[in-house]
Amino acid sequence: MSFLVKFRVRLRNKITTKQLDLCAKMIGINSYAHFKAWARGIFGLKLEKTVKYLASAEVKVAAKRRAMTSQSARLTKILDTVLEQGSAKVEQLEAALGVSAATIRRDLDRLANQQLVTRVRGGAVANPLSGDLPLRYRQANHGRVKQRLARAAAKLVQPGDIIGVNGGTTSTEVAREIALRVSTDSAFEHESLTLVTNAVNIANELVVRPQIKVIVVGGVVRPNSYEIVGNLSGVVLENLAMNRVFLGVVSIDSARGLFNDDLLEAEINADFLAATARVTVVADSSKFTAVGVARISDFSLVDEIITDSVSAEDRAALAQHGVEVIEV
Repeated sequence: MSFLVKFRVRLRNKITTKQLDLCAKMIGINSYAHFKAWARGIFGLKLEKTVKYLASAEVKVAAKRRAMTSQSARLTKILDTVLEQGSAKVEQLEAALGVSAATIRRDLDRLANQQLVTRVRGGAVANPLSGDLPLRYRQANHGRVKQRLARAAAKLVQPGDIIGVNGGTTSTEVAREIALRVSTDSAFEHESLTLVTNAVNIANELVVRPQIKVIVVGGVVRPNSYEIVGNLSGVVLENLAMNRVFLGVVSIDSARGLFNDDLLEAEINADFLAATARVTVVADSSKFTAVGVARISDFSLVDEIITDSVSAEDRAALAQHGVEVIEV
């Protein structure tokens, strides 16, 4: 008979198996005799009372941890909704998130205190002073899709490659999947990988990986996207030769090319394309209907696009440009 079962029988089933399991994990004791000695020696209490006390404390900690996680996810969702729509009402958020109006109001007050939104009567609007929020405040829309696309992109990497990755949520996922593959694939044990990026958040994550040499282009860091821009970046990229660049974009126009929403970032992205032998665009299907203001390039330098879905019309247009579409 196991320690947990024996102890529960001893206490006439007054303690649940979950409580006993929590206690055992909490104090690292897995025998009835050890637990009895520990409980009496430390607390001088009856065993039943000791177990209830410990289990209750642990359950409260676990509940608090879950509540914090839930609040974090809720705040992200609220912020994402306000930014996408420009505003949001308490009643709308209450229905979407399944929490009370009071909870929504407290969450909006918290976001307002961080100057991420502006509180108005009955809800909140996007803060006009905040501009584009930094990457860490953006929810990765189509997150699971982007992870799947990133995983497919990482499979294209070979030992010894010199890879380029620009900034953005999709590119960040690609970099993470590349790091994961390099650290788990034995093929990279004897031959490392070099990754070139203009995104400081990507460099920060990958610099601790011993199998990856990270090269960061120079220039000025944009706080809204963590991307480095400016003439210095172009000078560095002109003197590099990469095997492949994984490019994240804001939009794809099957007739005109690839677009970003920032002129300086579009310029650096174009410099990446000019310095590589192969270009792989990684973009979810929403990019085919999105609108970007700054053109990065036409399709003459693009070899393939990894996406989750594409219309027959766009696929045909891309084929005419010689671009392969890889659906995953």
